Amino acid sequence: MDSFVWTDGCGIVLEYTDKSRPLPLIHALQEQCGKRGMFLRRQGTEPSLSHIDKDGTGVLWVRWGHAPESSERGSRQPSPSHQQIYVVNAYADLFLRLGESGVNKVLHRNGIHTSPLQKSGTRRYKIHVFHLRAVAVFQFKPILPGGLIADQFVGLDSTDAVLRRLSRLAVRACYSVGLDVGEVHIQAYDDERAVVESVHGHPQLSALNMADWYAQAILEDVKKWKAEINRTTPAMLGMDPEFILYDPAREKVVSASKFLPRDGIVGCDAVWIRGERSELDAHSVTTAIQPIYPLVELRPDPRTEPRELMIQLMRAMHIAARRIPDPTLKWLAGGMPYPGLAIGGHIHFSGMWLNAEFLRVLDNYLALPLAIIEARSSVKRRPKYGILGDFRVQPHTGFEYRTLPSWLVSPTITKGVIALAQLLAMNYRQLSGRFTLDEQIQQAFYQGDIEQLSEAFMELDENMTRLPTYEDLANYIEPLLHRIRHQTAWDEQVDIRSVWKIPPFS
Repeated sequence: MDSFVWTDGCGIVLEYTDKSRPLPLIHALQEQCGKRGMFLRRQGTEPSLSHIDKDGTGVLWVRWGHAPESSERGSRQPSPSHQQIYVVNAYADLFLRLGESGVNKVLHRNGIHTSPLQKSGTRRYKIHVFHLRAVAVFQFKPILPGGLIADQFVGLDSTDAVLRRLSRLAVRACYSVGLDVGEVHIQAYDDERAVVESVHGHPQLSALNMADWYAQAILEDVKKWKAEINRTTPAMLGMDPEFILYDPAREKVVSASKFLPRDGIVGCDAVWIRGERSELDAHSVTTAIQPIYPLVELRPDPRTEPRELMIQLMRAMHIAARRIPDPTLKWLAGGMPYPGLAIGGHIHFSGMWLNAEFLRVLDNYLALPLAIIEARSSVKRRPKYGILGDFRVQPHTGFEYRTLPSWLVSPTITKGVIALAQLLAMNYRQLSGRFTLDEQIQQAFYQGDIEQLSEAFMELDENMTRLPTYEDLANYIEPLLHRIRHQTAWDEQVDIRSVWKIPPFS
């Protein structure tokens, strides 16, 4: 199928087919850019860079609606493939091939409900998504007694917890099925549950200002991409890994809030429970939505160098040891060292652009390999926790990647994860593996199929070790990769104080 492009000649390219011609969006871009631009037919290869990037500072290439290309299993879409071109919606054809039943299957695999609940208090929303953020939210409302429905714009109020939650769900739904641009219909209920009714890969632009909002998002991203191309400094890395305090004599978890405040370099983190048995005590029952604070969370000062960040982490662990003096308690890390209580190892990035390609690189080159050596009990945290592409924008600066379990299980694994995160942050544009877009690999990740994940890892391993800056961090990363190559799983029942040499420990 032939496709066409509109370009402003200075770094914005909008690609479309006859079936997805977005004239309102083109007009909005022309107005906001102040340029008429040019229309070109694309026949198998992209137009010359001289046509679309006259100042040589980078191109944001947006595929709109129906994608004309085919993605190969486990690899990035091959064209456009220039290092200065960032493709938004590069995998839209994968979504098209899924069909409605396939989309629902993928959403369910990623922990997203698609079957309507038989509950009162239902509200229906339509959320427009562009590249990891919602650009507009509408609510479906009846306008006549006969049942005619119209969508009413309700805005993007960042103080509205419901809109924030539904917007995150819409972004997550699009990412799960390979879309960067989409329209998601959601049913929301009074008890805070929500169901995705449908995902559409060709957003409608008929609503007032809709084309303007998408145009604004494109303009914002092209500026960020041009800045990212010129970035030469490493990302600032932070973290907040968790562990639990386990009393082996009573076979119970001891709440971290007994020893620690909520804030600070060493604090406690909440787990929210809703009308079910508490993870702390199998005999207690709660009927209200309420937080408990069983998790210890370490929040060392961020650093750009992995070695310096490790020093800060060790400092935080020694502070934790002083504040938790009970030597009979075991410190347990991993994914789910105690049944029903999931813990994580979030990594924070700042000083770089949050984009979907970097998230997919983290999924493939960090989360997928780590899943090969996690304890079997870690698998149970997914998909409620540890889903692919799980991120959260930080209010101060940067973002956190939330997919990983707590990698505090050993210094070797921790050093490898931190160094690998920095290697990926500096080199992600050179890494093309996208195995997690493949349904079989995705299912293997959620089910903990080590053999299938290891087969995919062989190519990813080769990609990483060939990076030009790999040798600079090899001393930290190689011991981790060695464990992954040999499928040496960690033990979540080992007191991490003993392997970290943090006294007191038995």
